Amino acid sequence: MTFLPLKDLLPRALRTAKIADQVQAAQVLDVAQRVLAQLLPPQAMPGVQVLQLWQGTLTIRVPSSAVANELRLRQGDMLRQLTAQVGPLVQRLHCRPTGERADYPEA
Repeated sequence: MTFLPLKDLLPRALRTAKIADQVQAAQVLDVAQRVLAQLLPPQAMPGVQVLQLWQGTLTIRVPSSAVANELRLRQGDMLRQLTAQVGPLVQRLHCRPTGERADYPEA
């Protein structure tokens, strides 16, 4: 009996189960969260959460408009890093401020 490596079986199983797109999106969300942690100041990270990838738009919940502005300033860097790590799956960022934090400096 011949054993096949799992890495050879998994892509086909994902296609067969029709969940390859969902798995790929989940991987993008994970990478995006790590890239955000590298790009944003540590005091900005609490409350920052990558929510979804839909039709090339990555939606990110941020705790304030100040953090949203900071992310917009770094958008080019973020998109370049994401493209380098996961390919051209993300074309745009959408920040959704929640207004939960008041302690992040506005300047």
